[in-house]
Amino acid sequence: MRVITIGRRTIVFAALFTVFSILLAGPLAGTVREAMSPLVGVPIRHGPNGGGMIALTFDDGPDPQNTPYILEVLARYNAKATFFVVGEWVDKHPNYVRDAVQAGHEIASHSYTHRNVAGKSDAQFLQEIQRTEDSVFKAAGVRPNCFRPPYGRVNSRMLKILAAREYTVVLWSLDSLDWKLGSASQIATLVIRDAKPGDIVLMHDGGGPRPRTIKALDTILKQLSAKGFTFVTLDELFRAEAEAGPGE
Repeated sequence: MRVITIGRRTIVFAALFTVFSILLAGPLAGTVREAMSPLVGVPIRHGPNGGGMIALTFDDGPDPQNTPYILEVLARYNAKATFFVVGEWVDKHPNYVRDAVQAGHEIASHSYTHRNVAGKSDAQFLQEIQRTEDSVFKAAGVRPNCFRPPYGRVNSRMLKILAAREYTVVLWSLDSLDWKLGSASQIATLVIRDAKPGDIVLMHDGGGPRPRTIKALDTILKQLSAKGFTFVTLDELFRAEAEAGPGE
């Protein structure tokens, strides 16, 4: 069993990878939408645990105080990541979304306003999704196909709407607690200590100044790279498993 955090709640779940092994067996997949299509409508909390890959994810940006510096640190270690962007911030700072895409990172949706979308009507929720899609496409010419609900709050009604639009809902297996811990050292220690292959790591490049996150990221990449981990987008994490096929 593993202990994970969703939003600010901690729960325990067992051997999710067994489910992935069954659901992802099948034709080769070229994108995260194809690789995870059997799981559309099912929140994803962890990736396949083979290959020593980890998916770093950053929420709440883009933010000029943080995003360009995080991109610099990622480039220093040739690491790729997935950015769950907030649509209204994309409209304010589209250049950082373009920079991320050009550097080979993945862009995913974190709603347009970062309000509690679980409490919105269907029409309001659809507007949050569509506006973010349009903002990302205008900024960088791509459309997100993964969604992370603000605060990790998701319900069956949201899942049905997202499945109809072929979105995969991605939560996380390892919370860096960079929104809570007081120092870069504490953040780095937590991630380095608990990281396992297939982890989806929650970090932030928005929501206020993140100097501790930026400093911790350098330490995390340095030490985990030395341990043989590689840092990939969600697309790469699940596509690698799909391409390997069953029994490999």
